[in-house]
Amino acid sequence: MNQMSQLLTDKERLIQEAITMVDEVKKSNDALRERSEQLLKEKIAAQGVSWNAVCMMVYA
Repeated sequence: MNQMSQLLTDKERLIQEAITMVDEVKKSNDALRERSEQLLKEKIAAQGVSWNAVCMMVYA
């Protein structure tokens, strides 16, 4: 019975580690997405076009 209890504890620990890893990847992806958007906005602004104008063209 002790072995079964240990297996459940190990399984719970592994699940928690997996959840933590997924959260870290999500945070990293969010940061990359934000940085990519910022770089795109800067590139568009350097061309003398406003971000709002680009959004209106895309969604028109």
